[in-house]
Amino acid sequence: LARLPAADRRLVEAAAVLGEPVAAAALRTLAEAADDDADWARRCDRLIGSGLLRVEGALLSCAHDLVRHAAYGTVGPVRRAQLHRRAALWLAEQPEPDGLVIAGHWQSANEAQIALAWLHRGALHQKALGRFDAAMALWQRVATESHDVALALRAQLERAACGFFDDLASSRAVLDTVAAQL
Repeated sequence: LARLPAADRRLVEAAAVLGEPVAAAALRTLAEAADDDADWARRCDRLIGSGLLRVEGALLSCAHDLVRHAAYGTVGPVRRAQLHRRAALWLAEQPEPDGLVIAGHWQSANEAQIALAWLHRGALHQKALGRFDAAMALWQRVATESHDVALALRAQLERAACGFFDDLASSRAVLDTVAAQL
């Protein structure tokens, strides 16, 4: 990786930070590639040909977990945080963003409070999928760690709502606690 041209290295690093197959546009944005379309295509083809990237349908990713780990390990902590921040922002703009994935990027960008807001959103999705225990655990974390009082209260309310059918008394106690804080 150290022998790659800087623009190629940035592209592989972006793929490593994203960690999952994504559209070339995402990698192009994250890698801050200033190439024209033809140069961009040649760069991607070169990295695919060298075995550092792979194509999965219309998506690109690191060719192997070993490549991803090696590339991720070469990124300094400041740049890594910047890349995670850029990844979180890009993913948040996509249709149906995955709150848990975005929360992970914000956490890796050392933005714990922003990550908690996305964990809350991820918990809502878990609840919609019927994964109530996972949702409750996420909301517990949000309620405990958030500095945003409104977010912490919403998490407590969601936990209470999830628990109504299993434990009405405990849910009522949570609602009473939340009401006392208002």
